[in-house]
Amino acid sequence: MIDSNISLSTITTTPLSYRDRITFEFGVYGTCVVFNLFLCIFFVCRPHLLRTFKPTIFFVTLGTFVLSLPLFFLQFYLVFFLWSLVEPRYSIAVCTFVKCITSCTTSCAQVLPLPVAIYRYFIVVRNRKMPSWFVVVVHAFISVVFFVIATLNFPLGEFETNDQCAILRFSKAMEAVRISLTLGLNLFAVFINVAIYTFVKKYDKRNVDVHRRRVQLTYSMLLQSMIPILVSIPLLVGSFDFYFGYTLPSGFTSRWYASTFLSPFLTPISSMLSLRTIRHELLSVILSSSCFASTRKISNLIKTSKTNVAPQSSDYSSA
Repeated sequence: MIDSNISLSTITTTPLSYRDRITFEFGVYGTCVVFNLFLCIFFVCRPHLLRTFKPTIFFVTLGTFVLSLPLFFLQFYLVFFLWSLVEPRYSIAVCTFVKCITSCTTSCAQVLPLPVAIYRYFIVVRNRKMPSWFVVVVHAFISVVFFVIATLNFPLGEFETNDQCAILRFSKAMEAVRISLTLGLNLFAVFINVAIYTFVKKYDKRNVDVHRRRVQLTYSMLLQSMIPILVSIPLLVGSFDFYFGYTLPSGFTSRWYASTFLSPFLTPISSMLSLRTIRHELLSVILSSSCFASTRKISNLIKTSKTNVAPQSSDYSSA
């Protein structure tokens, strides 16, 4: 039972019982964030790729990294103190704000493929020239919507018990809106990318080289927009237990839901690996390390065997 005298200024804690769960989450999420940082550095160190993919793949990669940092630092903070056998203490207002904002930034990161899809729809289907900052403006508008949803937990929520905070202010309705909006925007991104892919395959064949690159990039963007949906399926299934009281296996609720934490790495890497230009650059970076010295010789042999193949343009700036 929650005391009726509780207010937003009441002190709450993160119990030690939360330690194992947050440690597992941080292990998965933190690893993905670090890998995402490496992908950002990879682009920055290759200006030709940065210029070409700045409003598409690089925007999603950098945006995912930046928006992942709030949750990353929160998890690090909790893991550090809980393993020091110290239960972090804060007011209910602070704990609620931090939890809602990190949920907000997580959703903002997951819908990053949507501004890119809209941007490419205007360029490819509508044949309009769009500035690269267009994707930033569209995503900023979406982020404001998620931020409003997060703040509405205060006036519309009720005091609830929680794993992360012993007590916090929480609105199940707003959480349902956040999850539904995230899923809906991701599905909309997939729909737009399918429309672009259909247009490119059927109608846009005026230039063979540009057409080839547009098909490749569109397929890459389509795959990228599907990743946030796929990794969120366990979390969506888990919501049935949260909202409707359906009993799920303990192993599922304690482990598989964490697949959503793979999104910071899988979302950008899926599009990068699907493009041969970037895939070859990534492979060269891996093979350049001393750990792959022997593999590098094999790679050189493969490259030598392909010297007679006519090179294909790798400029995707018009795609």
